Amino acid sequence: KLSLRAMPTSVFYAASAGELGVSLVVNFTIGSAAAATIFDAALCYVLVQAPEGYAASCGSVFRAITLPEGAAAQCFDERSADADLIVKLTSVRFTTTYDVVLAMSLDVPETMPDTNHFQITVRRDTNVTADANTQVQGKTIPATIMRLEVFWLVEEAESLSWVELWVAAAVESRVFQDALATVLEVQNTTVTVQDTDVVTISERRLQAGSSVNTNVSVTFSIDLLDDSSSNTEDVLLPKIAASGFLMHLSAAFASRLAASSLQAGRFIIPDIYPRPPACLATPPQ
Repeated sequence: KLSLRAMPTSVFYAASAGELGVSLVVNFTIGSAAAATIFDAALCYVLVQAPEGYAASCGSVFRAITLPEGAAAQCFDERSADADLIVKLTSVRFTTTYDVVLAMSLDVPETMPDTNHFQITVRRDTNVTADANTQVQGKTIPATIMRLEVFWLVEEAESLSWVELWVAAAVESRVFQDALATVLEVQNTTVTVQDTDVVTISERRLQAGSSVNTNVSVTFSIDLLDDSSSNTEDVLLPKIAASGFLMHLSAAFASRLAASSLQAGRFIIPDIYPRPPACLATPPQ
């Protein structure tokens, strides 16, 4: 009885959300025991099964990059429960090398599936599995995002550096992110702060010291997900364009601020006002 272990396997492709026909390179090393079962027939089949949402195919890009000497490869689109495609290897005897590298076509989904594993199976001419790896880790697909820039006026702060420290602490405590997620009714894990900027508008010197008024801009990114979620352009843009958006954002920000440690100690902010242009939404390109 042949004992199976996870065949050393890797996959390489450009993990660009929604991209069609990218090059998928599959690289595996068959075990010596498995190679011995193929030797007499000099024939085997490589089944490639992509994760749910992906689609692997032979396409015009299929080629065998690395094969044992004298071996030949043919690719057939399968579209079955077992495989997206099957590569037939003929005149194949693994003697001097156990490596196989194949290139094919891959359609990448808009969002990464929960189970992001490829399955690569080598079957003998009798359709018996010789070697396999069913847990080949796929690449992380960066989410398609919407960018949103929001401006606040911070009045009578003690210094520009103080405001910069306060903003950094607010980002770290997720005050900005959670406030926006609350107003947009999306998961807070889908909202991140990409950038912040603090600019002095005016400075006032008093006997007791000085104070500055600063403009704080926060650039958010919001992950756009599938149509069954709230994270879609069609759902988010009307919420951002609504007349009460800034009022609700201010209220959510005040609530998050009250719940954070930034209300105490040196990080106390006197007043925060959204001001025109209060937000600039950029749909995904």
